[in-house]
Amino acid sequence: MTEEQEKIRADLPRLVGYFKGIAAGSGWHPLWKTEYEVASATVHLLLAKDDFTEADFAEIASCVNTLVGKEHADGCGWLDFQLQLSHFFRVSGYQSDWNGTTGKFTFGNAASGC
Repeated sequence: MTEEQEKIRADLPRLVGYFKGIAAGSGWHPLWKTEYEVASATVHLLLAKDDFTEADFAEIASCVNTLVGKEHADGCGWLDFQLQLSHFFRVSGYQSDWNGTTGKFTFGNAASGC
């Protein structure tokens, strides 16, 4: 685990806390609850290991993609989450992309692209 990966992982629980606070404050409104649940599950996967395989990254992408097609708040907190996750993939040797239309997260080897 590189220092940069550790920095990103250390910040991710803050984002989960943000989503949880907004969701709870809204009476667990579905728009916020969905983001909290997906972010929480995704961060759990990122914090569970120190060494990641490509299969681990695929599991993380699959987890975050459970949000695709679901209505959610899609505000600045979600954008921050997307940026942090993309940065983690990048410093781990992968390119990543968020489809602006569908919201789907994809990744690929940095040498070959997504």
